[in-house]
Amino acid sequence: MTTNQNKYQGNHAAFLGDSITFGYELKEGEKPYPHIVSDTLGFQSFENHGHHRQKPEHTQADHEA
Repeated sequence: MTTNQNKYQGNHAAFLGDSITFGYELKEGEKPYPHIVSDTLGFQSFENHGHHRQKPEHTQADHEA
């Protein structure tokens, strides 16, 4: 894999996503997806806004029932 680390060095990244982004059920020592991408591309820092629970408590279907 070819990357252009210098392009992103010193920048900040924000990751949005589901349980994979969040890092749900990782084993000890494993890093979540945003951490791996940030290391690979050379981001200085990152925010992980992944959630392992994507289903909202109330959906439109709940209100129509």
